[in-house]
Amino acid sequence: MEYTVENTQFGKDFDKPMNINGMQGNKGWYNLILSIMELKMFNKGLKPHRHYTLKGVKAYFGLEKMGYDKHGLLECLEGFKTQLEKHNS
Repeated sequence: MEYTVENTQFGKDFDKPMNINGMQGNKGWYNLILSIMELKMFNKGLKPHRHYTLKGVKAYFGLEKMGYDKHGLLECLEGFKTQLEKHNS
């Protein structure tokens, strides 16, 4: 199954500018970094907040049909981050 970000909330947010501590960033990148942090916590048995679900993370990134568990989802998001870092440098 091919993955595309065009029809996901992540893809829409990636074009939205955001001010982060006086520096220009984008909302998609910010949410990717936070999602990785939250998944690391979740994989250690901690729930980042009361309403946290993997379903919400999968829906935001458009990965509902991929069948990832919590460890696979973390690897996938870290892969996104690595690809975006290579693309932007």
